Amino acid sequence: PPTKAAPAPPPRAPAAPPAASAGAGNTGSASVLGVPLRKTPPNGAGAGTRPQTMKLDQILRCKVEGNFPPGTNVAALENLLTDEDFTDTFGCNREFFAMLPDWQKKRKKRDAGLF
Repeated sequence: PPTKAAPAPPPRAPAAPPAASAGAGNTGSASVLGVPLRKTPPNGAGAGTRPQTMKLDQILRCKVEGNFPPGTNVAALENLLTDEDFTDTFGCNREFFAMLPDWQKKRKKRDAGLF
């Protein structure tokens, strides 16, 4: 009697790209979902930090006068706040604020004069 050949194995999924290592030879080209990660110096200063921070009163003054620095996203003025002013203004840190529903973010921004 004829023998049946064994069924072919299922196709393999493509291998995941290798993760960037922190060791020697790392050129800083690590990415998450194709978006390059920015390196931040250990002290938090320099490249990779928010380009500019302002106190709440400075932001509100710029809003009234209409003279924000070039490239300012006026739809996200909360990103200009110093960490201390952000916490004082919204009563939470940036990570918690980011998890809030949009309607709560808008309400908090409106109450602070940033919307």
